[in-house]
Amino acid sequence: KAPVRVDGPGDIKPEDLREAMKKTVEALIELDHNGLFQEPVTPEIAPDYHLWVAMPMDLGTMSAKVRDGGYKSMEELGMDFLLVCANATMYNDPQTRFHKGAIELLVKGQQVLQTVMKNVVGIVVQPHHPGPHTTPAR
Repeated sequence: KAPVRVDGPGDIKPEDLREAMKKTVEALIELDHNGLFQEPVTPEIAPDYHLWVAMPMDLGTMSAKVRDGGYKSMEELGMDFLLVCANATMYNDPQTRFHKGAIELLVKGQQVLQTVMKNVVGIVVQPHHPGPHTTPAR
């Protein structure tokens, strides 16, 4: 499938970008086989969630943001996806299906996002690996 690019990296028609975002979120939702991350966490499910998670996010909210034009770039969409996974791994104990599911979703979802960024937007995303001269953040 040919990239949707118009002239060069990052130069994409808004309607093509929105379609790419829609398909990306649909692909991420398909990866969530158990439907763990498709709706907001409610107080009925996790009464103290709001105490631990400052910026809740879920795949259903991401889908609504795409529909409503809430994303200006694939990078913004990607950041929300990372937030879904980070919130789930931070809040839930490592042995829970939520934590494990978030890790699995993160790994597979990053592959989806990297493919979209390369083929649609024309950006190759390289994972960051600190070199020998990199000082860790504190």
